[in-house]
Amino acid sequence: MPGRLGSFSKGCFFSRAALPLCKRHAISVSQSATKIVQVTKATSNATRVLWEENQHLYYASLFNPFVRGIADGTLPRERFEKYLSQDVYYLSVFREAIRTMLQLAAVDPMIAEDHKTAICADISHLLETVETELDNIHGTFIDLENLSHDDIMWATSLYTEFLARVASNQSGNDGAVHIASSLLPCFRLYAEVARKIKSIAFEKYGRDPEDHPYGKWILEYSSDHFLRCVSMAESVLDVASHDALTKDRCHQHYSYAMKKELQFFGANTEPKINKGRGILVVDFDETSSQGDTISKIVDAAYHGDSVGPEERQHKELLYKKLLSEYVSEREDLLGRLVPEGLGASPVKGQEWLAEFLMEVSKFDSYRNKVCFESSLLSGATRESLQKSANGIAMQPRCLETLQHALDCGMHAAVVSVNWSSEMIEKVFQRHGIAVEVVSDLASVDMEERPGVVHIIANRMEFDDGDRSTGLVHTQCENATDKAKIMIQLQKESDFSIYVGDSVTDIGSLMEASMGIIFGENQTLMSVLRIAGIPVLPLEDFVYNSNRDGSGKVLYQTNSWDEIYGVVSAESWCSEREETASVSHVPRVMLISGSDSGGGAGLQADIKTCAACGSFATNAVAAITVQNTVGVESIYNIPSDIVQDQIRYVYTDIGADCIKIGMLGSVDNVIAVSEAVKRMPSRPPIVLDPVLASSSGSSLAEQGITDAMKEHLFPVATVVTPNIPEAIHLLDDSIVIDSVDSMKLAAEKLYKFGPRYVLIKGGHLQDGSSNAIDVLFDGKEFVEFSTPLLNPTNNHGTGCSLASAIASYISQGENVLHAVDKAKKFVWRAMERSSGLNIGQGGQKPMNLSYGQYDWPRSPQTARVPNPVDVSLYAVTNPSTTSEDRSDEEILQTMQSVIAGGATVIQIRDKVSEGGRLTRIVSKIVRLCRPAGVKVIVNDRVDVAIAADACGVHVGQGDIPAALVRKMIGQDKIVGVSCKTVELALKAQRDGADYVGCGATYPTTTKDSSVIGTHGVRQIKEHVSIPVVAIGGIDDTNASRTLQESGADGVAVVRAIFNAKDIEAATANLKDLTRMKQHKDLVH
Repeated sequence: MPGRLGSFSKGCFFSRAALPLCKRHAISVSQSATKIVQVTKATSNATRVLWEENQHLYYASLFNPFVRGIADGTLPRERFEKYLSQDVYYLSVFREAIRTMLQLAAVDPMIAEDHKTAICADISHLLETVETELDNIHGTFIDLENLSHDDIMWATSLYTEFLARVASNQSGNDGAVHIASSLLPCFRLYAEVARKIKSIAFEKYGRDPEDHPYGKWILEYSSDHFLRCVSMAESVLDVASHDALTKDRCHQHYSYAMKKELQFFGANTEPKINKGRGILVVDFDETSSQGDTISKIVDAAYHGDSVGPEERQHKELLYKKLLSEYVSEREDLLGRLVPEGLGASPVKGQEWLAEFLMEVSKFDSYRNKVCFESSLLSGATRESLQKSANGIAMQPRCLETLQHALDCGMHAAVVSVNWSSEMIEKVFQRHGIAVEVVSDLASVDMEERPGVVHIIANRMEFDDGDRSTGLVHTQCENATDKAKIMIQLQKESDFSIYVGDSVTDIGSLMEASMGIIFGENQTLMSVLRIAGIPVLPLEDFVYNSNRDGSGKVLYQTNSWDEIYGVVSAESWCSEREETASVSHVPRVMLISGSDSGGGAGLQADIKTCAACGSFATNAVAAITVQNTVGVESIYNIPSDIVQDQIRYVYTDIGADCIKIGMLGSVDNVIAVSEAVKRMPSRPPIVLDPVLASSSGSSLAEQGITDAMKEHLFPVATVVTPNIPEAIHLLDDSIVIDSVDSMKLAAEKLYKFGPRYVLIKGGHLQDGSSNAIDVLFDGKEFVEFSTPLLNPTNNHGTGCSLASAIASYISQGENVLHAVDKAKKFVWRAMERSSGLNIGQGGQKPMNLSYGQYDWPRSPQTARVPNPVDVSLYAVTNPSTTSEDRSDEEILQTMQSVIAGGATVIQIRDKVSEGGRLTRIVSKIVRLCRPAGVKVIVNDRVDVAIAADACGVHVGQGDIPAALVRKMIGQDKIVGVSCKTVELALKAQRDGADYVGCGATYPTTTKDSSVIGTHGVRQIKEHVSIPVVAIGGIDDTNASRTLQESGADGVAVVRAIFNAKDIEAATANLKDLTRMKQHKDLVH
């Protein structure tokens, strides 16, 4: 191909690269994007990545009407005071979260020891800053002493509940990091918003901060001191090491907090009086796409299947001839219209502009006609156009902005002089955007099809053999056409935004309520200068500098993040947000087939959603006649009925996630794809590509795999094939016999368009003792491993896993954590179902309600215990949590035990009231979880449940272990005190995860008979769960106890909690347990 194709007004077809006034020669109008990068360069990699990935939410906050009111000083004082009163309540929760972060940072193993002192000092300084913030900023505007928190707004409650939940519910390592990621947006966002307002309002436009009603607020948050505090807050993230799960959760917390900040601003915004629909209209080539795509059409004509070498050579010569003619005529036209030259011409006004655009439009139409009649485009096929569409890259955040506009209730359209509306349609469909090509402008009615992007462009003509004739049916080929279309589209809209990048877009930019120039086209900018039309950086929108209404102003940007912010601001409706956010019930829409045997399909899906905590709706796509023996027959529901079910349910109840399973037919695949693409606000989609039943019976007709890959994979958030399904989807082109080959399959399937691919490894036969699933997001792999089971009841595992993922996503979890939780749920369901006698065949169903009803199983079926490291089991004495000690003193003691290396801490308190003990245990749990230390409560099942402890330990005279197991569920730890083999075996049968055996030696801690190390060894030899030696153990006998008894760990009371240096005493005991483990390895 000789070069890129296009024109100076994008109505024709020749190479901008070859022309003197092409887009590549650009002038700089806005430095906004550069400034943001300069500010964020102060942060290191982790926080810089988080900030840059959320730039669209920053701009949505910056351009929010509330923030704009602060910037230009027009915000009513009572609204500002109301906002500050809400912010004071928010900061009270914020302070508590910082205090928790301080406690966790001191023991967080993911923060290097040489950084902890500095990090803790920084966090302490943050607490002081918050207090200063209250006095210096809030105290200036409102009376803090007499402030009431009786009227907390919905957005404030949502935000503070989120912070409190993150701070109180950490698990695993990186607890301080998780809290930091939820607090950082508040610091960074306020600093950047205030700095931007200061630079525009005070420095650029000369507003005196002393005369500005909110000048003190702006100056305080834009100060160097506050920016240093931002850096301190970010240091917690920047110095910590992160695994994939932690990074993903940090991203989730950071983005969620940014959204809550946006809601917080929006809730304080004056509600819009007129809430009619707005419209977002965008150009395609080089505005939405990265580069001019006209060249892709000519490429398709050059390389069509029917184009031979001679014809291709003829086309190349024809192209050179047409290009030469175009360049000559174009220079003549510009010479007539602007004899002084674009750079030297004086201002001529808008009458000149109208004449200029008319002449340019005539020229574009004429050159198009010459091109079409030359047969340059003949030979292109629909298939070659599809290939061209696959190679078109879109501008970052463009597609998300269009979808966001639809989600906010706006209309959206693409208006382009491109020759192929079909190619544009394929580009958007490939990215999962619902579109509709408009072929008749006179009959277009966007209200009839909300939730789709309407495409208005030109249409190539094809013969019966799908080969282009070279002709194009035109409806939008120049600037005049575009302006007329813009006028028609915005007739029924209260507010319109147009985004374009070239001279062809000038008329539309002028007609729109807000015209935004994307990029830095020199020709466009010169024409606007000559016409006397001012162009401002889009960031100036925050100050509303044209508020006097004197003439038309256009805005310019190089970033779709900024355009996203404008769309968000202009579509904001606080009342709609409040209605959507309060008292929300997580909803999952299930689209799948019915299993008359109740083990898989919709029946398993609904049971799973109920067990995982979500409300399920359903659309039946197929009915199977089956039982535990196999599938007898299948009836596929007609596709129009499937679509009607989806539409009728979604328009009433809605959905937070959609799970798609067995569809049965190609027609149903296409119907479901069309239905979800038409949804005004499409939720995440979990696609389980069901192809066969557990017994091997086919559940899909011929061609369904190709249909899924074409129509459903591009709209799916995550697809969940097992190994046989993955092989089939890849046309048997791969052998999957290892984790590495699972990863290769995930990479191949990812290319079909889903955001995540989860390859389930249950069918992998590689001799491993674990079942490994592989999740791929296009960049990184994450492995999920659970012990391999040999279950008798596993019918419906794939359906249940996908539904559990959908359920957790509907509750706000990201994909990574949803998969992690779902896998654990299904694994435990299989474990609790093994041995259940339901049906006569091999497709035995699972008990998905095991959490509520744990049905009796075959006596030969042993329970798989929860893993717990009991090597150093610390048991508190009565004085540890006594009422004469403060919470801070108790936590300091626990922190020493954690630092010393204890693996379990049992809270043994027979005296404290339930409320006090629950509060203390909750704090201990929050402290221990980041370090991986298990917290077990002695006897008090109620306290363990209320405090979300890891488990309960009971004695023989307490609540029976079997009942404790029912009370706390299958995934919490149950420990039981035992003196004999018989009692230990019974505890194991009743659901214990470990047993504590003793007394090993005489002890004053508890009145208990001595069984000695030989008694502990006898129990160890008869049970398969961990054994902890209890009673009279200290640093003088711990090592000998482990050697003689064979126990998995020792329980210690006085030797730890009565020690002068608790951390050193714990560390010494930890070393003794390690010596035993080392000897075991040697032997």
